[in-house]
Amino acid sequence: MLNPPVITAPPHIPVALTVLARDGRSHRVLLRTPVAHALAVPAHGSATVLLIGLKPGRYALEVDGVARGALVIGGAPGP
Repeated sequence: MLNPPVITAPPHIPVALTVLARDGRSHRVLLRTPVAHALAVPAHGSATVLLIGLKPGRYALEVDGVARGALVIGGAPGP
């Protein structure tokens, strides 16, 4: 489960995406940008990726191979 499932950020600013594993299990997270970003999130841990220069659009976020949310570039910031 992602909380919040959709995050929005304005274009042209760096975005630090951090994923936490609060359920006691490790997870594989994939952000489907033009150059995909894979994160290995350890049990009870976190993983972060800094995204620079993403063009406006909606980018799917998968957790353990299942679409669970999205990062939207090109709107007002927030969940």
